[in-house]
Amino acid sequence: MAHVAYELEQRLERDSGVTNEVLLSDVRWILELLGDREGILSDDQQKGLVGELVFLRKLLIHGRERLVPPSAVIEHWHGFDRAKRDFSGPGVAVEVKTTSNDSRVHQVGSLAQLEPQGNEDVFLFSLGIKLDSSAPKKLPDFVADVMDLLVLTEGGPDYDLQTKISEKLEIYGYQRGRESLYRSCPGFLSFHLQPKLFRERELDRVRLTSFKGDTLPTMVVDVSYRLDVRSPELSAIDEVDVLRKLLGLPAEGK
Repeated sequence: MAHVAYELEQRLERDSGVTNEVLLSDVRWILELLGDREGILSDDQQKGLVGELVFLRKLLIHGRERLVPPSAVIEHWHGFDRAKRDFSGPGVAVEVKTTSNDSRVHQVGSLAQLEPQGNEDVFLFSLGIKLDSSAPKKLPDFVADVMDLLVLTEGGPDYDLQTKISEKLEIYGYQRGRESLYRSCPGFLSFHLQPKLFRERELDRVRLTSFKGDTLPTMVVDVSYRLDVRSPELSAIDEVDVLRKLLGLPAEGK
């Protein structure tokens, strides 16, 4: 509260005629911090959402270059639904993992998270980014990066599509109406681990076959673990093939 009083005093010294409404507006972000923070995402949840927004933006750009409308592209994003893959398309799925570690060490929540279903090809999208109080780019900026790509054929903003994304973000736990509060949180530095795709089948991860008799011990319900990704990343050509497959497009040259 002392900081609030100091900010109000400084504002009045600069402009003695300032209105109460403007005064409150100037310190609203501090009051929000002192109030209820249960409605905003934790630092780890923010990092996770940043990773998904980075991949969604990549997919939107790929779709735009191939005349796939944004409305069709966003249908492949399901990160807000914990029962589904983060991204999926015909016979392909992508799970997004974001870490602040100096190496690609990610938390895998269950045995099923990276397990292919049927003939599905699964890929891990890995990136490294760190939170820092001095970093200017905040979670709302990553949201804006996606919103800017939601445009109509004639080039104007697609407000209906922006509303749809906002609804999905709310299910995720992010409310755009609390942007000022997120802007008072630490920001994100530049990627220290560049976003890369990895094939699930090339990861030396925990599988059901890792256990005796291909079954979990009788008292174990599920397994979560930390995965140190050290397999080769996909080439640029292979990455494009994954993006095309997600969108239901034929491979390049076909």
